Amino acid sequence: VRDQQVTVTGREVDAREEIFEAEATARQSAVDSFERELAQLRADPAYVAWLRLREEAIEDHGLVCERRAQTLATVATARRTAAEKEETEIRADAERQIAILREANARELAGIVWDPDELAAKKSALNVRVNKLTRHADREISNLRAVSTWREDLLACMGRTVDRPNGQQLA
Repeated sequence: VRDQQVTVTGREVDAREEIFEAEATARQSAVDSFERELAQLRADPAYVAWLRLREEAIEDHGLVCERRAQTLATVATARRTAAEKEETEIRADAERQIAILREANARELAGIVWDPDELAAKKSALNVRVNKLTRHADREISNLRAVSTWREDLLACMGRTVDRPNGQQLA
């Protein structure tokens, strides 16, 4: 009885080995077929030309993206410099306005009354300048945000991630 079990088990092992060999042969045949097709494809001049054009397009796109990134960086730097200059001008105007108000307060405390027309003209001129600078600053902030968005989009098209201030990543 024991010899029969060994024989049956031996037949099962032989059958499994045949199945594994058949599967291995089928896999090798598929790999060989794929390698033949790939070799034929690589020998095809149209495919080789297409690959070359694709690689050149990818390279050209990378160069274009790099140039755009450099241009955007230059623009952002110029705008940041302009914004810093504008901020300095706004601060200087604010300091002048504070000085005028202090002088007005000092005159008022000393009993000296400003000419109402002169005071209104100074106030009007300062308000015009502050409004102009505020609009300009708002425009520059909007432009800087647009440049930042363009930069994020550009880096995203190049496959890089961008860390945003809120901790998110743009893929």
